[in-house]
Amino acid sequence: MKSATVIAYSTGLNEEQNHWVTLSSKILSYACEPGVSQEGHGLLCKRTTLRFAFINEHRRFWPVALLCRTMTVSRNGFYRWLKAKDRPDTSLNAERDAHALACWKASRGSLGSRALSSVLRKEGFNLGRYATRNLMKKLGLSGHQRRHRYVVAKEINAAVPNHLDREFNVEAPNRKWVTDITYIPTRQGWCYLAAVVDLYSRKVVGWDVAKTMTAELALSPLRMAKMWRQPKGKVLVHSDQGSQYTCAAWRQYAEDNDIELSQSRRGNCWDNAVIERFFGSLKSEWVKDRCYEDVESAKRDVNKYIIEYYNMWRPHTHLGGLSPNEYEVAT
Repeated sequence: MKSATVIAYSTGLNEEQNHWVTLSSKILSYACEPGVSQEGHGLLCKRTTLRFAFINEHRRFWPVALLCRTMTVSRNGFYRWLKAKDRPDTSLNAERDAHALACWKASRGSLGSRALSSVLRKEGFNLGRYATRNLMKKLGLSGHQRRHRYVVAKEINAAVPNHLDREFNVEAPNRKWVTDITYIPTRQGWCYLAAVVDLYSRKVVGWDVAKTMTAELALSPLRMAKMWRQPKGKVLVHSDQGSQYTCAAWRQYAEDNDIELSQSRRGNCWDNAVIERFFGSLKSEWVKDRCYEDVESAKRDVNKYIIEYYNMWRPHTHLGGLSPNEYEVAT
């Protein structure tokens, strides 16, 4: 269909008729433009919201009454649409608020504005950190993160040097792992969690919970990591100088399984900061003030945190707001 031209004012027509002819020609020209559907009668057959948008765009040139008559819509309908267009989408805001609250509750109240913003953006809600902070304030939410306190020491274990040397950025998985043991309270006394984290994605690749802090507790998550990850080539495993990591069983397992050992300076948590950060997140985000009934209940909850929350869902600033699982899939 040939492109229509806008018809100038014609002789023998009154002003309104000239408006009508010019406007009709304008609509016909628009309907004939490339990319505009030619089915039916062009713009006149499009949905009402598009007609209202056309009227809004051209009401500087033609009276609204004439535009509405030409587009076969009511003036009242147009003005209602105009008012609604400038109002926020309350249903979308309600969905966003409900989703933000659900995510915050899923983290047991630990997500701050930065982490919650990352989660919401992945779910399709385009909120920056400061907009998320305002949203949290509106909903009465606040994140809970621990304060970091580390002891600085300089003594080095001559038998096992610090090969890691705080090089926490790794270019590929299964090159460098870090491990440590922490305590968790129960009504029957302390229980202990040992874990292994892959520095590449900050993913927890092995863990175990036991009543006593033995060499077997240290070895159990390392065996799990070896079986689960199936690393190709030598892996550097970094730990502190606790007795579980200096005993003969630990050294023998490393020798038999192509593992290079590395140890922190005595009393220096910075040398193993990544695993310390994981334990801190577990306690501040998940365990908090809980005192589990027994070791088994603690183990179940720790499993839930690692598998369903930390590895799968929790955003990491170091990973660009992705969870460990998402980061490994993306790379």
